[in-house]
Amino acid sequence: MPMESPILLFSDSSGVEPELFKLLSNPEILAKLGFTRVLFAQNSSEAFKYVHQAHMICIAFSEIHDSAFLADFSRSIRENEESFYKPLVAILPNLEFAEELKANGLDLIIEESIDKEEFLQKLEGFLNSKRNRTNLSYIYPFMQALQNIFDQKQMETTFTKPLYTYDLFQKWEDLSAIISFSGQCQGSLLLSMNEASARNVLEKIFGITQIHPAYLNDGVGELANQIVGNARKRLKEMGLSLSFSIPNIILGKEYEISRPHFENSVFTQATWKKGKLFLNLALKRNMDGEG
Repeated sequence: MPMESPILLFSDSSGVEPELFKLLSNPEILAKLGFTRVLFAQNSSEAFKYVHQAHMICIAFSEIHDSAFLADFSRSIRENEESFYKPLVAILPNLEFAEELKANGLDLIIEESIDKEEFLQKLEGFLNSKRNRTNLSYIYPFMQALQNIFDQKQMETTFTKPLYTYDLFQKWEDLSAIISFSGQCQGSLLLSMNEASARNVLEKIFGITQIHPAYLNDGVGELANQIVGNARKRLKEMGLSLSFSIPNIILGKEYEISRPHFENSVFTQATWKKGKLFLNLALKRNMDGEG
């Protein structure tokens, strides 16, 4: 790690330092984990002030009645270009909201009752693992591109809130197109829909009414092409310049997306009057020297 490697400890405990925070404040343990000093915050304003300095963010809540605050806090970090890649850990009284919070960007959730030695083992193992995370905001240009395409044909569309998924066997539909990215960026976009939705897209977007099965594959691929093509301008404004492949068409639901450089991806569902589709994105900037 760099010479200066602060860890941010953010607690709602009204001045009472959580036991595991006391452990992380120990200079020997801090050094063993690869950090040089501690930044403390007792409210979200203080936490956001320190986020960009910290190399890891650790949150401890003594009570959690609903997940909204922690979900929003996590998303704000995962949508920011200067912080989305940083390890984000939560120490909570229970794991009731664990699945939802991970979908919104938390990396590791630990129960506060955990044994101290086990806590350190989990944290050390987590910090030693390689993670490539997609900035949550990277999917917005693709959503806007699809919205623009559908708006031109008066297809009113709604999207679910983008979330992270760790499941390679997510809910794919009968027809899918996957486009790979290269150049300054690496990753892929998956578009997936059922046959009825694909037929509606071909009719509304491309004006095809007599639909041969082969046209469905072409139509799904062409829609994926248009989405990526229309998203490129906004992506470039975000500093993401990418080249992309021709779409690969996948038929059937039982398949796995191999993304060896990523531990998760971002997905959303678009719904219109006569159909729905999924967008699933994994995207990262290449570092200097990467191909």
